[in-house]
Amino acid sequence: MACCFEMIQIVASTRKEMESGEMSAWTDFSSSLEVNPAASSVLDPILAPFGLNTGSWFMRLSNTFKLMGHCPWAVIAFDREYPIGAYFCKVRGDRQSLNFSTYTGGKDLGVASMPPLSYIVAWDKPALQSAAEKAPQLLGSAWSTLVDQPVSRRWLSISDPLSNSWVKAHRDKPDEPTINPVFDAT
Repeated sequence: MACCFEMIQIVASTRKEMESGEMSAWTDFSSSLEVNPAASSVLDPILAPFGLNTGSWFMRLSNTFKLMGHCPWAVIAFDREYPIGAYFCKVRGDRQSLNFSTYTGGKDLGVASMPPLSYIVAWDKPALQSAAEKAPQLLGSAWSTLVDQPVSRRWLSISDPLSNSWVKAHRDKPDEPTINPVFDAT
C-alpha cells in the first residue's frame, strides 16, 4: 500500500562578528533532509539490495539538493529499479519539473543506455499531477498519497509496486533511441 511521509529540511546557519564589532548576516552552512523514522521500516528493505538504508539515501539526496540550491516538493520512491526511464521521459513533460534517478546511481550503464527508474523528484506539484494523469499506472498510487498535501511542505511518497505486465509492455527497448542518454540531475 502506497504511503506518504513528511520530509523536514533542516538548515543550520551561522554568523560571525565583523571587524566593526557588528554581526554579519546569517549564512546557511549545512542542510539536510530528515524523514519520520517510521519511513525506515518501509524504505530499508527496498534500499538494502542497493547497499543503502534510509539514512544513507537521505544523505545522498540532501547533498544533491544542497548543490542544486533548493529542495523538491516531493520524492517518489519505487520498490526497485524499473527499466522504464525512456517511458517516464516521454510522459513527464518539462524536465525542470520532474527528474528521475536510480538507487545504484547509474552504475554499469553504456553510453547510450537510459538508466532505470528508482525514484522521481517532483519540483512542482502541477507537473506531477499532469504526469500522473498521463501515466496513472506509473504514478497513480503515489499521486493518491500526495494529491492533498500542501506545497508549502516536503513529502516522500512510497509507491505501490508496478504491475509486471505493465512494466513489460513499457520497458525500455535496447534498440530504441533514448530521449537523453545523460543521467537526470538527481
